[in-house]
Amino acid sequence: MDQKIDSNQLKDRLVKMIKILKDLSEEEFGLFKGWFKWILKPRISEELRFKIDDILEKSRPTEVENMVYNLANTIDEMTQKAMV
Repeated sequence: MDQKIDSNQLKDRLVKMIKILKDLSEEEFGLFKGWFKWILKPRISEELRFKIDDILEKSRPTEVENMVYNLANTIDEMTQKAMV
C-alpha cells in the first residue's frame, strides 16, 4: 500500500519512533536504516541522498535522538528546496 505523507508527518512519525528505535539491537537498527534508505532515497535529490546516507551510517541505537534531529533538518531542507 503506497501512502503519501508530507514532510511534517514524516518528522512527527520519526519523533514518535524514538523510543522504539532506541530499544532495537544493532542488527535490527541496521535493518531499519536499510529500509528507511530504500523508502526515502528514491524520493529525494542526489545531494540530499548523500546527507541521508551520512546521517544513517553514523547513527547507532544509542544516538537515535541525534539521528532523528538530523533527519528532520534534512527533511526541512528538502521541503524548502522543493518550494523554490
